[in-house]
Amino acid sequence: MAYYEDRFTVDANTVVQPFTEDLVGFPPGSVHLTIEDQNVRYRYGPASPTTTDGHLFYAGTDPVFDKSPDIPNLKFIAETGTAVVNFTVKGR
Repeated sequence: MAYYEDRFTVDANTVVQPFTEDLVGFPPGSVHLTIEDQNVRYRYGPASPTTTDGHLFYAGTDPVFDKSPDIPNLKFIAETGTAVVNFTVKGR
């Protein structure tokens, strides 16, 4: 089973899409996140999150996406400042 662990930073000015197959090197099957220090918003699909719109993850939480085909389409933005997100991706 393939695994990839790392972290990304995201600020309030730029949307990032960190879990594409090209970036992680294999088709992602699940992802475990740790939101370190700033709240982030996310969306998947064609729409992108904004600093005020999208699903909210609070700093200090550990969300998990398990067996979701939408993992490669996840997009993130920080509500304010710069957020650090640690992650582990597991292959399908």
